[in-house]
Amino acid sequence: MTAGGKPGRRLLLFHTPGAEARTDWETVVERIAARAPDIEARIATNSPAVEPAWDADDGRPLLVVAPHELRRPWQGRGRVFAGVSYGKFAQAERLKAAGLPVPPTRLLRDWANGFGRSWGEFAVVKPDQGHLGEGVRLLRNAALPALISRMPADRRAGFVVQPYIEHADLAGRSFEYRILVFFGRLVYCAMNGAPSPHAPLARIAASTGIIASNAANFGRRTRRLSAEPEVIRLALAAAAAFPELPVSAVDIIRARDGGALYILETNPRGESWHLSSDFSVNSFDPLHRAALYSQYDALNVVADALIGKTRAEAV
Repeated sequence: MTAGGKPGRRLLLFHTPGAEARTDWETVVERIAARAPDIEARIATNSPAVEPAWDADDGRPLLVVAPHELRRPWQGRGRVFAGVSYGKFAQAERLKAAGLPVPPTRLLRDWANGFGRSWGEFAVVKPDQGHLGEGVRLLRNAALPALISRMPADRRAGFVVQPYIEHADLAGRSFEYRILVFFGRLVYCAMNGAPSPHAPLARIAASTGIIASNAANFGRRTRRLSAEPEVIRLALAAAAAFPELPVSAVDIIRARDGGALYILETNPRGESWHLSSDFSVNSFDPLHRAALYSQYDALNVVADALIGKTRAEAV
């Protein structure tokens, strides 16, 4: 406490409507108040039109946390942790530098004939800044030069290319792991999959090219909890490669041949709070959402992480 009887540290949480339910942060603030009387926590709205109602001249140490990328740059004092729009290529480079397994990844503009011959027959082209599988296409490696020749040069930098790694189960249904990490702490681990087998790769590449298992036309996805230790360890290591981010939603696939794990991305911008995002409310089974909260006691994990981070990092 300060000499005036106020808590000695402040925590400002930015809630992003649609990306997270405000009730999550209200519960977290209540738990922080009960456990950490040295911290005063408040909630602000992440919007260009809304300013947080807090005295900017208050001299107490402050920590600002926004799971989603801030929609207006923070102009006040304090230490800020917020989502960042890193593209897939930048993420892959960061993860590779940390010694973590990622598929070989190149910007489409840097592709050269013959470069990917060791990758196998098929490649995947993705928007560097993508969402829910939009724009992800499978094609034969040999078709890449023709694709590049048709694409304006200024667009090529907006796409990445990777080898296709088969990550379907024995029935042919593609699946991946999604692990939510908050300041280095495990919030939940789930395994999400396509409801039906994908078509033969040659047929996909010759037609729509749609291969992402989270693409809308694959139908309602299957979702269940997972607790595979090696998957969780890899996800925590991936999140640790981005210490500036409060939230990492790590996507991991397991190769069907050999079982090797690969990190696809960490969703650093923050549109991944699928405990209570509008997307999860509208598309997840309510029982599965409840299980995501309860698996590791999500909001207690978040409250404890924020207490530790505020005490260590508020300035």
